[in-house]
Amino acid sequence: MKTGVSLLRCGKCGKGFNPFGAHVCNGNRKGRTRVKPTLSLGDCPKCGKPRGNPLTHTCTPKSDFKARQRDRDRQAAAEKRKAKAAAKRRAEAERRKAATARRRAKEAARRKAARDRRKAAAEAKRKAPARPARPPHDYRTCTDNSCRRYACLAWKEAWQEGRSSGLDDGWDIGYDAAASGRPRNH
Repeated sequence: MKTGVSLLRCGKCGKGFNPFGAHVCNGNRKGRTRVKPTLSLGDCPKCGKPRGNPLTHTCTPKSDFKARQRDRDRQAAAEKRKAKAAAKRRAEAERRKAATARRRAKEAARRKAARDRRKAAAEAKRKAPARPARPPHDYRTCTDNSCRRYACLAWKEAWQEGRSSGLDDGWDIGYDAAASGRPRNH
């Protein structure tokens, strides 16, 4: 600890100085140098300010530590929020990718099963013996009264109408007339 005694106070800068020592004045006020004895106990080793009275000196180092600490805490909290949001986005993207993969796998399995069923049906159809061909069925010679084929039904119905109106006899007459060369009376 450095101590000092000064008898004079500078009128320009207000600092105490010893007339026998060097004084560098950096003040710009107008004033007179006064006789004012002061005792200096030196500068504080922590803050660098002069200590007038050691009992009343409060060390206030000029530092932006608190501001830097607040900035650092604020940045850390922002980075933590960003990391949490990014992790949440990544988890959501992974969940969507997994759901899409499950959906695609399910759709592929469904398509594969359908394809396998189609192949099996085609293979069974190819390997099955051919259905025997139906025997030829002429509607004009059908004598089955319970035959439900459309052509047979239409023929039988028309035949009955023709018989009831006498066309059968007319055919015979017309045929004989055509064969003999006689004119027909219509």
